[in-house]
Amino acid sequence: MNTLGRENRISGMIVARVFIVMLLIVLMASVSAAQQPGSEGLGDRLYLKLGNGGYDAQHYDIDLKFSPATYRISATTAMDAIATQDLSSFSLDLFGLSVESVSVKGMDAESKCVDHKLTISPAGLLEEMPVE
Repeated sequence: MNTLGRENRISGMIVARVFIVMLLIVLMASVSAAQQPGSEGLGDRLYLKLGNGGYDAQHYDIDLKFSPATYRISATTAMDAIATQDLSSFSLDLFGLSVESVSVKGMDAESKCVDHKLTISPAGLLEEMPVE
């Protein structure tokens, strides 16, 4: 075998590997772009983190119980919302309350409350729902 044929094969293998690496980078970028958290604010210049992006809240159902003996409130809140983008997580404004558990679509979800923002990370991707 001559060296020119061998160099062409090696060059072709390098080009194929570079192409595969570039394809993987593009695929990973498109997957990560699709799975973004919702924004932690709606862009108000005075209240930068007030409101939440990535979904449109449709309905809240709050079952509230108050104990006059202890002055404690306990509640269960259900929210119906439409994802306006593919979401890996989303947040809710939450002031002065603690959260015991969170579920999304009937499945347990991770939650963390920092600086009046309850960030919820569902078990799987929440896909964008087209508005009709």
